[in-house]
Amino acid sequence: MPRIFISYRRADSQTICGRIYDRLKAAFGGAQNVFKDVESIPPGVDFREHIRRAVEQCDAQLVIIGPGWLDARDDRERRRLDDPDDFVRLEIEAALNRGIVVAPVLVSGAQMPAADDLPPSLKPLAFRNAALVRDDPDFDHDMDRLITGVRRAVSTGSVGIGGPLDRRGRHARRWVWLVAGLAALVIAAAILLQTRGPASRADASPTPGDTPAAIAPLASAEPSRPVASATPGPRPSATPPADAPVTVLASFPAPGRLAEGLTWDGGSLWIADNAAALFRVDTAGKTLGAYEPPGYTPKGMAWDGEALWLYATGIGGIYRFTIEGRETVALGSFEAPTHITGGGITHDLEWDGAHLWYANQYNVYKLDTTGEIASEFAFPENVAGLAWDGAHLWLAYNDFPDNATLAVVDTTGDVLASFASPVFEISALAWGADCLWALGQDSLGGDQQVYRLDVSRAGAIAAPRAQSAWRASVLAERDVPALPRYAVPGGTPSSPYVADEGMLFRVVELALWSDDPGAALDATEIVLRDGQGQAYPPAGLAIAANGFVLGLSDFAAQFVMEANPPRLLVEYTAHTGTSGASVQQDGSLEAFTPSPVGWPMLTLVWQIPERAAGLTLTVPGAPVYRLADAVPLSDS
Repeated sequence: MPRIFISYRRADSQTICGRIYDRLKAAFGGAQNVFKDVESIPPGVDFREHIRRAVEQCDAQLVIIGPGWLDARDDRERRRLDDPDDFVRLEIEAALNRGIVVAPVLVSGAQMPAADDLPPSLKPLAFRNAALVRDDPDFDHDMDRLITGVRRAVSTGSVGIGGPLDRRGRHARRWVWLVAGLAALVIAAAILLQTRGPASRADASPTPGDTPAAIAPLASAEPSRPVASATPGPRPSATPPADAPVTVLASFPAPGRLAEGLTWDGGSLWIADNAAALFRVDTAGKTLGAYEPPGYTPKGMAWDGEALWLYATGIGGIYRFTIEGRETVALGSFEAPTHITGGGITHDLEWDGAHLWYANQYNVYKLDTTGEIASEFAFPENVAGLAWDGAHLWLAYNDFPDNATLAVVDTTGDVLASFASPVFEISALAWGADCLWALGQDSLGGDQQVYRLDVSRAGAIAAPRAQSAWRASVLAERDVPALPRYAVPGGTPSSPYVADEGMLFRVVELALWSDDPGAALDATEIVLRDGQGQAYPPAGLAIAANGFVLGLSDFAAQFVMEANPPRLLVEYTAHTGTSGASVQQDGSLEAFTPSPVGWPMLTLVWQIPERAAGLTLTVPGAPVYRLADAVPLSDS
């Protein structure tokens, strides 16, 4: 279990630091693994040595930076950071010298200090990726992201916790441009060593038609232009289960050094490298051209049928442009509606045929071509990839150390279905050639790959269907006050689910059948009502014998009829909220178990009041089933 050291100033961030400390204790095994308040130093002990030894016990240090952290003063009005014996300075110096994870954590609206504002020994801190921890209602989400970043960094031996940070302090812009310019020169030099010569005119994208007049140009600098180079061919991928909702058709190494943008132009892929380069590749991974982007640190990309769109994180601009021969021709640009960067925060773009979609952290915006917001929605996870299949949006989010998750949502943000991805750490999505493309990794910390994914089964599950007639049979039912939680084989059993006060769990064994292969049934369509007309939503289902997954805060599931062999494909999401924490489980299973009538069988759970009477169960197309009245166990 990693051990975490918290460095903070009491006068600057004591209150929120206490909340951060509590969450870290819960995540990393208790107070013995999370250290703060080294100011309690025994008399006669050299405090410098005491601090050094305390830091030596830890695998990571979080530097909590509030609005007053940088300019905190002593009683003589001297800046504390300029004092070589300042406790905070000594803590950070000790961690930097050890080479462990050192992560700035920005709280209460603080900005990241620039290197020029720090003492020489602390300047490396300015180049460590920062995390943002805000007050409620964002605190829990931000802490989840911070904890994930720390675990990832410690496990991979990194010294930082995420992606590039937009350092908006007094000297921020200078560092952004300097670092981006150097990166561009490095990648250009590397590519020139492998050059195959300039790309032909035939490689160029078509020139778009009229440019929307309302788009005003943003300033852009002149990075060195990379040229075309050879790219290794596709690499065979491990074969996932043939009936998995999402499978890998092919993959090949991503060109460049840090690919973070992806789009399809109808015939080839475009990949944005965050070190200031654009690559055009075919579906086998061969590089067809390399070009300079219209803005520094490019990330998300989109194609509108005539021109490319690109989001540049360095200055928060969204550009529309095309390629004419070897030249990048900017057609217009506007500022993104939000510009949040930092550790683990991701961005992407997509075009739906009429509008541009822009994802930044938990917000997804629908924009017109002038940058005006047409609509927006919030998503509960940090959106890492965005694609449009002609009817729905596909969103990717990462959940270290597990595989990434793909969610299919409508244009209002309602999740239609979600699926485990065979790819780790997705950084961009694109739709093209009737499949989903993803930038990601083949393993945690692995090489960056471009994946061609077959999502036809997933799409069938998510697509709205005409109402199919279902047949159902209630096989058994019972009331219980508690249910065992499902644990993976060999896992440690957890405490059972306990019904709320005055409530019981109604467990129903249900056989289901449809003559329409591919017919989909949402769990909310299986309605349990009492005699007063009150409907109760499903609370969960059995995963294995005597093992359940319940979503006492929210539960969603979809059942799809498969014909060969007869079975139900089940996708579920269960969310349980507790005081100060929440747990979400996503998964899938196949219900083969033959019932006495020969149909696949499920065990579903509802939470109902004690003494609920007149209970009925309704399944679309099937007769209404009368269930037994609920009776408190104390009466039985």
